[in-house]
Amino acid sequence: MKACHPKFLVIICLLVKCNAENIAEANDINAGCYSGNGVKGDELSTAEDNMALIHKRITTYSGIDNFCEGYRDWDDPKSYAETIVKLCENEDITVQPVTSSEITKLISQLKKRKSGDVNGLTLEHLIYGGIALIDFLTTLIKNICYTKHVPDTIKKELLTPVHKKDKDPTIPSNYRGITCKVLEICVRARIEGTLNKQHNRLQKGFTKGASSINIGLLITEAINEAKDNNEKLILITLDAEKAFDVIDHILFWKLYHQGITGPTWLLIKELYRNTSTQVKSEECISQAFTNEQGVKHGVQFYKAYNKNIPDTLEATNIGFKIGTNYLGCPTCADDIMLCATSEQDASIQLRIIESCTKNDRVKINSKKTEILLINKKNTESNLELFNEKISEKTNHKASEY
Repeated sequence: MKACHPKFLVIICLLVKCNAENIAEANDINAGCYSGNGVKGDELSTAEDNMALIHKRITTYSGIDNFCEGYRDWDDPKSYAETIVKLCENEDITVQPVTSSEITKLISQLKKRKSGDVNGLTLEHLIYGGIALIDFLTTLIKNICYTKHVPDTIKKELLTPVHKKDKDPTIPSNYRGITCKVLEICVRARIEGTLNKQHNRLQKGFTKGASSINIGLLITEAINEAKDNNEKLILITLDAEKAFDVIDHILFWKLYHQGITGPTWLLIKELYRNTSTQVKSEECISQAFTNEQGVKHGVQFYKAYNKNIPDTLEATNIGFKIGTNYLGCPTCADDIMLCATSEQDASIQLRIIESCTKNDRVKINSKKTEILLINKKNTESNLELFNEKISEKTNHKASEY
């Protein structure tokens, strides 16, 4: 085997530390103790009747309306997640193991000249680390997948803010965070196929075979259809600003009902437990803080999280249609556009948005919500979202939609 270059020994030392920490807790985990939430297996349940009731709800509720109803009725929402933990622990399946060829291919796709992590390691260290580093990474990730335990060292992130174009630089929310984790990419590769099958057909973007260009085509066709038929068309742009701290319970519930079960579900939940982030700005690095909100794994998880919005809208069949084809809510990641032919239909769509986002603890940025009227009939729009009147956009470019 080719020896690892001496300058990469620091990586090996760090990974050895992670691996030792991982193996030290493996016996407890394999004995039935789930460390993902710090609760022992025999402490998960209360009375047998309560457990039976929760189990029934988990295994029978599949729709978002049923979920939200049960979620609101139960005094302790954590009971749901804890019961799913027990169900997943009893499933006799394993996470698909990683291979050295998979890690090699993944590393070859990483982009150079990116910011390093909290330990000063960059992607170049992985790219030029050699076979010894790849073999060790493979062993480490195999152990993590087997034990469903992620060492705290790996959960530390260094976030490099990237300013959003044409946004106020003095507002923190106008910056995107950039992080990269090999482990998370490996997990994502094992759930993409399952989640892609569950995505609503109007959800596009950031997914292989579902380009955001397709959304632009749908909106363009909707506008052309309205113009050809001299029909009024109301377009409402929505932007999900952020998700709140209870997101984990709802996200894990939704992943379970979208086919992510067993050890894979447990591993994902563990990836969310006790993660911390430090922010790098120029040459300064902030103190670490615990992550309590947001969706990891990028757009893939967020599309799974908010799919109930297009699902619910399409189920009502309220909104714009070309023939029998429903085009009422084309969606790209967290950007949603409502399409309706009447103010009444648009108002109903907005009430559905209010209900879904309230149940999911997602905030819609009202300042970014706008209306565009096609074939305007000289009438002023009076549509509201969360009791605030939506402003009408008078000028637009085709590239914006």
